[in-house]
Amino acid sequence: MRRLSSLPEKSMSVTKRSSVLSRRTLDVVHSGMVLLSDGKGHGKPARLVLTKELLTIQLQSSDADEPGAVGVNDTAIDGSVRTVAIEKGKEGLGLSIKGGAEVVGGQAVPVVVSKVIPGLPAAETGQVFVGDRILEVNGTPVHGMTHEEIVKMLREATTEKVSLTLQQETQMSPLFRRSASKRRSGSYADSNVESSNVLKGALKSPSVDRRAVFAPVAKDDDLCSNAWKTVARLPLPMAIITRYLWGTDKLRNNAFELRTVDGRRSGIIHCEDGKALEQWVKHCEHHIGALNRKSIKMSNKYLHPSEHITFIGWVEERMPPGYFEDPKLKWEQRFLILKGSDLCLFETPPLNSEELDRCICMYKIYETILRTAVKQRDRRPHVFIVDSFAGDSHYFSVPSVPQLQQIESAYYNSVYKAVTTVQTRTFACSFDGRPAGLVLDFKQGISLYDIPTKKYIWQYGFEDLITSGDDGKMRLELAFNDYSGGKEKKETKEIECDQVLAVVYTLHSFYITLIMGADPEFLKNCPLD
Repeated sequence: MRRLSSLPEKSMSVTKRSSVLSRRTLDVVHSGMVLLSDGKGHGKPARLVLTKELLTIQLQSSDADEPGAVGVNDTAIDGSVRTVAIEKGKEGLGLSIKGGAEVVGGQAVPVVVSKVIPGLPAAETGQVFVGDRILEVNGTPVHGMTHEEIVKMLREATTEKVSLTLQQETQMSPLFRRSASKRRSGSYADSNVESSNVLKGALKSPSVDRRAVFAPVAKDDDLCSNAWKTVARLPLPMAIITRYLWGTDKLRNNAFELRTVDGRRSGIIHCEDGKALEQWVKHCEHHIGALNRKSIKMSNKYLHPSEHITFIGWVEERMPPGYFEDPKLKWEQRFLILKGSDLCLFETPPLNSEELDRCICMYKIYETILRTAVKQRDRRPHVFIVDSFAGDSHYFSVPSVPQLQQIESAYYNSVYKAVTTVQTRTFACSFDGRPAGLVLDFKQGISLYDIPTKKYIWQYGFEDLITSGDDGKMRLELAFNDYSGGKEKKETKEIECDQVLAVVYTLHSFYITLIMGADPEFLKNCPLD
């Protein structure tokens, strides 16, 4: 039998490289040429390559090497690296971090400084800033380590000084800012100047081939061409994409921007026309949503069914007057999570279980009302309102109708699960001047428990309720069909309750759940998970 000779080492390397390129070719879902600007009128031809998990931005090698050529260079992979020695004090180093390898869905993000406490050692060095990426702790690389492992390493360091190797990430700091009564922002001035005139000039310039600028990438194998240099690889999990100038209701002309969970920005991406823009936004939104749903699925494996997550994603909230120092700014990014019976809002996505408790606000979802048929307050069309029984009202915007429908579907699924889990809610009240408890029971209906006699003095099914009314403060009126005595008559019950809106909103949620569980058309169009 003739023995086959082994492949030469060079042939093996070529084969290996070919398989890598083949995998890359299969991973690419969309690619093409665009113009990339920093929002100040400086545009350069760029190439975008979208895979299921990454948006890669490439510039021509000559452009990428120019300092400050395009805004994306501010968030490029390479940044200034420095080593800072921080003396450990009684209260620790005086900083907080985010990130690590255990991020939900298996998508690790860089470990970054999320807070520097004034007056403590890290702040005293003057060299540690919010948004700095941590590369090493006492010479040990942190890449691949979990959040808890890095925190433990920092806390248990035995040396008097802890050495941190940091990489400058100037665009990360806005991601970790805390809420304030007045929010400063320099982004409006940077983004407010549309670069359309400059870009039109660039397209007409003899040095720029317009067909080449907006032509699709011909070959995926050409992505490694020496003529192009990768300046950013932006992870899509929990990223946000928008066509609006940040904080306003003004749409960019055939342009969009993407920001990642770790605060990096794509720069302003200008497309040839509305059709090309629609394709890019649609592809990016689709894969961001798919990765978010994957994260939900992974997380729910470790959660009790009553605590399952039904939605995670970015929304933008219209803030009250005076929130921003710049009166032109109206909108703030919020990360929305529907988890179990809770509706939670965050400034930044929680990257581990501990951060789930650090939300801006949290409501029991059956004590809220979602409204989509609302009057628009500015030029943003896809809006909805969430009202809580405490009197809080949040006016939100999302980029598209499908995202609004996704949130609405997830909201009502959460309401259904929450009500079927809690089953019964009791509210302290007064009836005919006597202390009582108004009971809403998912199976039994609406009843009133008289505390002095320890007896139920009346009870009706949910189907018996005709109308309800309230003054928004304490008084609640319920009108029922009463069939006792063999005749149908209307019976009105007047109740006083300190939490009258909580009663009304919870009653609303119970009725929604009853309808969802009984209406075959509703179940067909919006199946319950």
